[in-house]
Amino acid sequence: VRLLSEHIHTGQNLESIPPQAIERIEIMRGAASAQYGTGPIGGIVNIVTRKCTGKPAISVEAAGGSYDTYEAGTSILVPAGDAVRISSFARWEQSDGAPLLKPASRAGHTGYTRLNLLNRVDADLGKDTDVFASLNYVGNTMDFNNGTSASPRWGTADMYLVTPVVGLSHALSSSVDLSGQ
Repeated sequence: VRLLSEHIHTGQNLESIPPQAIERIEIMRGAASAQYGTGPIGGIVNIVTRKCTGKPAISVEAAGGSYDTYEAGTSILVPAGDAVRISSFARWEQSDGAPLLKPASRAGHTGYTRLNLLNRVDADLGKDTDVFASLNYVGNTMDFNNGTSASPRWGTADMYLVTPVVGLSHALSSSVDLSGQ
């Protein structure tokens, strides 16, 4: 699924993926990235997320650090019968931010709160056909311009992004799959 983020003009925000949801990261350079569409002509970073494979797994994590930074996350991977699997990841973090001195509009106002939710349901419709539905939610609140006030680009310091995706995969033969999202 192509990653969308609130960083429309500056690139993708990889913080929109909860770390506990990452299974592996693949880097493809050059023309091989064309299999992912026409946009990534120089290459891609493919972040493969975890999903339930039929065995239940639950994890909870928490951390704290400098500048009143706290974070907590959970992952739940559970089968819901023989043909349905649910994968759910949540991550919350908040920080007062680093103590910048310049620019003046950011000095003392670098705090943020972020909530990431990534949920996915996979279902086997038959021996050769699978479907999935996923929903990724990212909510950010940032201190900006002498407190929590309007960002010049967004009109508010609260930003959120919801990305729903539905997909289907069908094996036409042992070596050819047909899939769409």
